[in-house]
Amino acid sequence: MATLEPELEDLFRHALVQDAAYSSLLKPDRKTLHRRAAQTLLALYPDRTRELAGVIGLHFERAGDAAAAAEHLIVAG
Repeated sequence: MATLEPELEDLFRHALVQDAAYSSLLKPDRKTLHRRAAQTLLALYPDRTRELAGVIGLHFERAGDAAAAAEHLIVAG
């Protein structure tokens, strides 16, 4: 399979590397990064907040900000 579809093997490896890197972060650091990701999306794409509401809500949820997460997830729903 790897020789027939090498891009799938690369995606699988990338996902494993991503999971390993994410798991190595301390929980407070992960929360900070998720908050920054949500805030960055809001700052960079103010005209696309409805379109990105699900992703923004997910980042706020993982940052531990239930109120901000709910606000964006309701819009996404």
